[in-house]
Amino acid sequence: MSYEHTQPGYLVRFVLGGVGLACLGLLAVVRSEEAELILGLTGGCLLLAGLLFHQLTVSVDGEFLRLRYGIGLVRFRFALAKMVEVETVQSHWWEGWGIRLTPSGWLFNISGQGAVLIKQKNGKSIRVGSDEPEVLCRALQQALDQ
Repeated sequence: MSYEHTQPGYLVRFVLGGVGLACLGLLAVVRSEEAELILGLTGGCLLLAGLLFHQLTVSVDGEFLRLRYGIGLVRFRFALAKMVEVETVQSHWWEGWGIRLTPSGWLFNISGQGAVLIKQKNGKSIRVGSDEPEVLCRALQQALDQ
């Protein structure tokens, strides 16, 4: 079974895109070279971060679980052969969004708290956030069963 789903990060889009565009818009009224430099760099960096992280695409094929953020420059893949167990879980609000190391292993998410916990043969775990964790968990379980 193959699986692919893209989850948009609406808050990421709003904050990074909105603040980035606001910074660039302020360039029209600012008359200081230093302020123009700061606003230009800040706005450009925020828009770039928005492009890199505005959504999370998760796919499962016969060999790998693949994660792709934004326009696809930030990617990860995990071999299904190294996985032993999957289950749906809820992330804690304080763990935030993005890519981060938590006490229970690496967390990859874009919004919400639904996730799939993946236990690996080496004893390490990862969690993949999803707005449809049950569907992702079933797809992973079916891929592991084959």
